[in-house]
Amino acid sequence: MWFSWEGLKTVKEYLFPVFCLSCDAEGVWLCTDCSVQLESEPQYYCAVCHAPADNGRVCEGCRPQSYISRHVAVNKYEEHGLVGTIIHTFKYQYAEDVFSVIERMVEQFVHRESSVFEGVDILMPVPLHKKRFAERGFNQASLIGQCVSEKTGIMFSDQALIRARDTPHQARLDRAGRLQNVADAFLLKNPALIAGKHVMLVDDVLTTGTTVQECARVLLEHGARDVSAFTLARG
Repeated sequence: MWFSWEGLKTVKEYLFPVFCLSCDAEGVWLCTDCSVQLESEPQYYCAVCHAPADNGRVCEGCRPQSYISRHVAVNKYEEHGLVGTIIHTFKYQYAEDVFSVIERMVEQFVHRESSVFEGVDILMPVPLHKKRFAERGFNQASLIGQCVSEKTGIMFSDQALIRARDTPHQARLDRAGRLQNVADAFLLKNPALIAGKHVMLVDDVLTTGTTVQECARVLLEHGARDVSAFTLARG
């Protein structure tokens, strides 16, 4: 029996109806009325001390403690807020379709804050371990990174930086535990790709920044000129 794509789409919508993540209206992940809540609120703070910072640059006093020079985020992260709900639904309920909402967030940010991408040579997602990737079926950081690449024209690679060790979820750990958890968890397969370049790491959320900092340490040790970070949200 042959089914058209539209027919399969109709069956999917019938079996797995979509509801607005804000008001529960049926039919879309985010309805027109609620989409105004997603106006980008660029987050520019030092990644170490969290003080407000011009274009997200790590402040002078914190620079010796940081492997990244700058961090920018599209929105503030609140676990039970709309942005938190979108990210949680995308990651943990395996709702890859909700990425259309995330894509709009990224597109709006890139349009308004294009200057933060100036000088960036290559985008790299924070990698998932192959076991976690098999369970989820996608790496949310990679999809976000590809989206940024499409909007900015900056080169994207998700094949060079790898997570060599499966680590527990960072959210369950305190700061000391997070540092220990990600120590030596990442490897770089192709150092020539990043030699002398400004690499921008991409992830969904930055909280303490320990994962991004460890990735940046590996990149700098293998010849990157500079490492900054972009995330969908900042905790």
